[in-house]
Amino acid sequence: MTCLSPLLDTDIMKTENTSARGRIRIHQENDELMEYRKKEKKHKNAKMSRLWVLLIIWIGLVIVSMCVIVPYDKWDYSLAYLVDNTSTNIRDLYEYLIGRSAGSTTGGIFWQYIGAALVGAALSACGASFQGSFKNVLAGPSTMGVMAGGTLGCTLYMLLFVPTTQQAVNVQTQVGTYVNQTLWQQYQSELCILAGCIGGVLLVLGVSIIAGKGKLSSSTMIVSGMVFSTIVSNITMIVQYYILIKDPEDERIEAIKDLMMGNVTTLNNPQIVAMMGIPIIVALVVLMILRGKLNLLSFGEEEAKTMGVNVYAYRNIMIILGTILTAMVVSFCGKIGFLGFMVPLVSRKIAGPNLKKLLPVSILMGMILMTVVYDIARIVNLTSYLNVITSSVGCVVMVIVLLKKRRAKCS
Repeated sequence: MTCLSPLLDTDIMKTENTSARGRIRIHQENDELMEYRKKEKKHKNAKMSRLWVLLIIWIGLVIVSMCVIVPYDKWDYSLAYLVDNTSTNIRDLYEYLIGRSAGSTTGGIFWQYIGAALVGAALSACGASFQGSFKNVLAGPSTMGVMAGGTLGCTLYMLLFVPTTQQAVNVQTQVGTYVNQTLWQQYQSELCILAGCIGGVLLVLGVSIIAGKGKLSSSTMIVSGMVFSTIVSNITMIVQYYILIKDPEDERIEAIKDLMMGNVTTLNNPQIVAMMGIPIIVALVVLMILRGKLNLLSFGEEEAKTMGVNVYAYRNIMIILGTILTAMVVSFCGKIGFLGFMVPLVSRKIAGPNLKKLLPVSILMGMILMTVVYDIARIVNLTSYLNVITSSVGCVVMVIVLLKKRRAKCS
């Protein structure tokens, strides 16, 4: 027994040391878990504060824009005029918001800013989803043929189904005629535009898959989308020329011009804004719910499949939601290009590539940028030519992105 006691003491000491190391390891794991939870909570709070800051910036920008912005041809370069105009706009805005002046010009401008924000949110969310899912920063509703398909659908609708004496689409100036139509009459053009958007993106995706021998090539997809957009522009000009030859005073000529230029001036009452906004908000909510699954598509098809994601199902849902968002914009505001391409690039600098963070930031940044675009349009009297402003800025941004990618490859 005396010989066994040292062995027993040694075993007891080993057991105590093992249990002590186990307790230390458990404490370390608990400390690491607590530290991780603290960092996660801090990161979540920072994320929410960032979204609140962007939302407050947009609200403040809308209020300041409505109170201060004056077209250049009405500016008399005096401080007294600026003070008087600002105070008048503040009073008109207050009276409209409390319901004293329901049909005022200020009310129309207010709903135009709300409509512009919805346009920016829709196109930015579509662009962020496309860029993340297809792993290409040049992807977007303008470069993938979605907007071109909607433009073609609306042009064919006006050519084939709209009489020359009828109000063609709601992008024209006589909004009362549009509001008094039945729901089916109001959404006929939207259905044609939605069909055009779906047809355009399916055509572009089909060409890229055929060119990639069964695999989706994002670079081929972008080139195909741009070629398709050019073809649609030519078709639209031919249709416009055909209508002009038949009847120079045909209302559809102005409708096609407004369609190509893009504007939010007809979004001047809550009824029309609601008709456009409800489908947009529903699609945005679904995208926000699915953004975690859509985020996995950026890892590639094989990796996403190993994670249990049905790649084709979620990609199809994302494409359908993107086409709905773009179709609503084209239906009510015409063609507004490059916004869905620019905003995710800027938002990625703030939120990173993770779609869970990128999508809400892109939505708010799109609202802010579209408000700024509309401010510029109001100042220079180009409210019916928003596509000119967004496309000009978008082309510059695209050139900068291409040059950066070339430098990265060279280095």
